[in-house]
Amino acid sequence: MEMLSAKVSFSYYNFYDYWESLTEFAPDFGMGLEALAQKAASSSFVEASHDGMVSLLRIWERIPAGEIAPLDYCRDAVRERILNLRKKELLDNLERDLLMESFSVK
Repeated sequence: MEMLSAKVSFSYYNFYDYWESLTEFAPDFGMGLEALAQKAASSSFVEASHDGMVSLLRIWERIPAGEIAPLDYCRDAVRERILNLRKKELLDNLERDLLMESFSVK
């Protein structure tokens, strides 16, 4: 099925190597996120016609909302959080050093 889809489709995307949120697919299916989530919850295949095209989504694994996301999915957010904490610590230290210097100069 995968080879046939890749050959005859207008567009074909393979997401085997990383996690993707359902919000990314909702526009392609012409439905809201809640409707897509409801269809995805009851089957590992979701099919919908929209704008004269048929979209098919195969879900290999799913993690319910509110559960801990896999590191592969949130790696960038974790990295950004760590960098922001380090930047804040650096700025706090610089501010403290400036205050200490200003008191010692007087």
